[in-house]
Amino acid sequence: MSETSPSPSENAVAADVSDEDAFDPPRSIAPGPRLSSRGFFIALALVCLIPLTILSTYAVLFGRAIEKELPVSVSIDHRPWQAQQRALQTRDPQQPELEDVIVITNEADFAISKLYADLNGRYFMYVNQPLAAGEKLVLPQADFVNRTGQRWVPGNYTIDEITVMGKLPSGARGVTEFQY
Repeated sequence: MSETSPSPSENAVAADVSDEDAFDPPRSIAPGPRLSSRGFFIALALVCLIPLTILSTYAVLFGRAIEKELPVSVSIDHRPWQAQQRALQTRDPQQPELEDVIVITNEADFAISKLYADLNGRYFMYVNQPLAAGEKLVLPQADFVNRTGQRWVPGNYTIDEITVMGKLPSGARGVTEFQY
């Protein structure tokens, strides 16, 4: 019972022939589907214009992303302000200095929590305590910081816009923008 096995060179030739036959795609002489330059331009225009049209229509129908108006008023003022940190830096700790401040007044009959204010869209401040109905909140402009940690320097820039955001009792976010 001796079987003859093929030589290694015969195995290699047989493997090469079977691999080529197994992986060759069938040949076709029919032309493949092609898109003309005009058809390509039309398809590209539709791919760009359809989303742009949908987004533009949405923006016209629903307006800006501001959900609800926040019932607050904002004013820019100079007021005496004496914090413990600043009192140590002044010559006379008994007499407070006048500082540039932002005054936010809650005009609603409910408390506003998660209050957030920004100056010119770049300098921010988050107030951790809720603002009670009718209460005024005085925020020194020097306490506003940007995302890199730099502080707002009153007098170096003009305030063009103040945005105040807060959580309404319904859970929705209220936003009010003030232009100056």
